Amino acid sequence: MPLATSLESHEEKSRYLKDLFDRTYIKDVLERHEIKNDTEVLDILLDVLASGIGSLTNPSKLANTFKSERQIGIGSETIEKYIGYFEESFLIEKAVRYDVKGRKYIRTPAKYYYTDLGLRNARLGFRQLEETHIMENVLYNDLIRRGMNVDVGVVEYNTKDADGKKIRKQLEVDFVVNQGGKDKIVINSEIQKALSKAGFSNDIINYVASTVVKNLGMKNGKQQIYRTVIAKYGQNKGLTIYNHIKKYI
Repeated sequence: MPLATSLESHEEKSRYLKDLFDRTYIKDVLERHEIKNDTEVLDILLDVLASGIGSLTNPSKLANTFKSERQIGIGSETIEKYIGYFEESFLIEKAVRYDVKGRKYIRTPAKYYYTDLGLRNARLGFRQLEETHIMENVLYNDLIRRGMNVDVGVVEYNTKDADGKKIRKQLEVDFVVNQGGKDKIVINSEIQKALSKAGFSNDIINYVASTVVKNLGMKNGKQQIYRTVIAKYGQNKGLTIYNHIKKYI
């Protein structure tokens, strides 16, 4: 966050980032989704994700963590929903797993990265500053900033154990990166079809599709698309529109 760099002491910077996290991001999630009873769960989930950047996980595993370590019973579907809220608020981003050899996506597990490491570190009280995990998050953010499509990879291969028995092993690949992705014309068409199917007017369809094409591939393009749609159509309607198109961008 730019303002943090202008503050002189570490205490001032830490206080600013913590206040920003609580008063802006968390407050936005709670108010927008009318969450009243699960504030403790949201806090714990943010801490767990912050502690586990660069680690493979999934909603079922996180639900088990709540049950075993916090004695809180919560379903994996609810965990997945709350993670989606954090993604919509641009607090975190999800990197899905890609089988490099088989050329296919593996739905679970996945990795989650914080879009701003200052907020992540403030969340944890500037503890857990492991260089390897921090650097992995930094590299992920930089690749996204450069307009790359970023997944985490796995390579499966056959080998033999000490007894000569055939076994199948997996090698982890930190990032699988490509640039360009689908042609903008294809994305434009997909968005128009999705919004038309959802019953939106032609004016909305044309405006949103042109906004996506204009910002796609730009620095912070996804965030700009979100902000533009919300500013144009308001929080509730804008969020509904964005949820229909987000998988295409």
